[in-house]
Amino acid sequence: MEPMGVGIPGAINPHNITTRASDVSPSPVKRLVKPSSYLLSPYMNKKTRVELKMTRPEWMLGNSIFAMRGEKLERVFETRSGELYSVRLIMETLAPGLEVDANVIDCLGAIMNHEKRSREVGCPLRHFFPTGCITVTMFDGTLKTEDAKFEEFEKEISAQFKDDTKNNSIDCGVFTMLHMDNYTGEAPGKWDCGLVAESKEQSNQLRVLRFKFATKILLHEVNVHAARMYDLALEFDKLPPGEKMSIIITAVRNRDERDLKF
Repeated sequence: MEPMGVGIPGAINPHNITTRASDVSPSPVKRLVKPSSYLLSPYMNKKTRVELKMTRPEWMLGNSIFAMRGEKLERVFETRSGELYSVRLIMETLAPGLEVDANVIDCLGAIMNHEKRSREVGCPLRHFFPTGCITVTMFDGTLKTEDAKFEEFEKEISAQFKDDTKNNSIDCGVFTMLHMDNYTGEAPGKWDCGLVAESKEQSNQLRVLRFKFATKILLHEVNVHAARMYDLALEFDKLPPGEKMSIIITAVRNRDERDLKF
């Protein structure tokens, strides 16, 4: 069977964003109608694995979000403390072919900071700062203008990633989240997240990771909207496969228009 997600990086077509159940793990004999601790717990305290298959909840949740339906400013993720939230429009940037918004990365960071309380024995203590912490205040004052400081910062970042992800500029956020989720203090030479070299197969891996991260963020116990997001995914999954596929493809293609409408 051809793995789901075949196509050039970022391409959206019926082959790489289909909604056929045959492309994913078999659905259970009896579908649960409400989320339970069984459904939510698998997304806690586990590294995100790089693989070319998804669980049924991952497939349903991803399809539901990538269909880009509903009020775009609706809160779909919110920590119980209320310190961080994300709206539907931003979480939709996890859809294949779109650049992941920094807020999505912050949501994953909040989840991982929550999980450090129950980390495995031997796992070093980690803390993930929000992306907004990277500002011009990190410079020592040698450069006098903000433009000069930013240019120097950009040069340093580009130098660090030289010859690392040569042609793929869309999946930077996915790379970032995968490295965040897998880094436990290893030396660079021993740090292997499971991605193959840049290739068609890597593109497939990154596409599937978008579904996995969407599910980990939205169904995690730290999200006060987790139960509602699961219920919405179940509702969308009831549509005929062909209709779901058409909705998702059209939504991604018309993403720019959705961004501009208020």
